[in-house]
Amino acid sequence: MNPTNTLALLLVCLSVTLAGCNPGGRRAVVPGPTYTPVTTTTAGPVEGRPTAGQPILLPPLSLTVVPFVVERPEGWIERAFSPTEFSSVSGGSTHRRRSNSGYRASGLGDVRWHNALLIDPVAGTGALLLNKKAQILGFGVLTVEPEEREALPEIRHLLFEVARTDTNGDGRLDADDASVALIVEPDGSGARAVTPAGMHLVYAGMAEPLGGVLFGLRRDADGDSTFTTADPIETWFLRNDAAPGDLAKPLVDADLVERATDLLK
Repeated sequence: MNPTNTLALLLVCLSVTLAGCNPGGRRAVVPGPTYTPVTTTTAGPVEGRPTAGQPILLPPLSLTVVPFVVERPEGWIERAFSPTEFSSVSGGSTHRRRSNSGYRASGLGDVRWHNALLIDPVAGTGALLLNKKAQILGFGVLTVEPEEREALPEIRHLLFEVARTDTNGDGRLDADDASVALIVEPDGSGARAVTPAGMHLVYAGMAEPLGGVLFGLRRDADGDSTFTTADPIETWFLRNDAAPGDLAKPLVDADLVERATDLLK
């Protein structure tokens, strides 16, 4: 090869190298550690890298939900043997596997957030969902179908599943503890718990013909501090016109269950 061609080839190789070996001239992404949410312990601070994640848009609302997570680098041993695996909230959606109880909350996206930021850039407002240490386990929206076929579903409430108390005594707030349903109005206001403490949220959904929201809740019926299929699911109901501070109530009266049981004796 003549010297002129050799020099030209070297210059081309050098320019590609300086451009990150990317035809678009972009610098190549340098691989880094995988990040995972820090466990929410009941004692001591939750320490790590504070991260406001990718906004979750809720059309046609101008309100957005921004996950807030404290993260840390994940070791290879944790990746191989941890029973619960999460992706970094800064790199995409965060999810959790099934809890040790063997089920997940229906209608909710599984998450592991330390808080949620309710941001409305149009109104210029922003607020925190939680005002104390807790673990957000699920997020979804409660909608009703529109009358017009091409219209978007109407968002009635934002729904969060939140673990607030270490009910199994392991020093952590996670999917194996009791959880409450916390709803927020479409404008980001009125955040409130609407199911009782000490139970575990299994599912939730609008029941428009009934004029409210249905919740499936597990009670620790056998008193072993866990929520499993050994504990029956109870259906609870919250009216749309419930006053602030009101909680959902059992849909089926205990007396009816007792009477039905007596008929089988």
